[in-house]
Amino acid sequence: MLVALLAEQGVTDPQGQLENYTFLWQAIALEHQSFQLKGQVQDPQGQSHELLVQARLQLASPKTLHLEDITLLGLPAIANRKLERLTVDLGEDVDLESLDLNNGELFCLGRVLIRP
Repeated sequence: MLVALLAEQGVTDPQGQLENYTFLWQAIALEHQSFQLKGQVQDPQGQSHELLVQARLQLASPKTLHLEDITLLGLPAIANRKLERLTVDLGEDVDLESLDLNNGELFCLGRVLIRP
């Protein structure tokens, strides 16, 4: 998700840039149709920073999620950013009928094809 967010912001080689950081995710909070991820990120110089990713989540189609009102704070080499929307393609093997986030719970109804 971080790679996609950074790419959407025009960051050059987001995968390569993130390889220089160490991530420790500490908490996830699920609210009404939104989530918040908190953690620590250690930069290439060894300094730790608080990390926050939050967004509203919406099922756009059975194979597509929309993240909206996205906030990304704490990656020191990348300015703190706010994005309007990111579309996530879940792939052909996913077919979701519903997705609901509410007060610490995630409810999902659909099908996923598991390939050998």
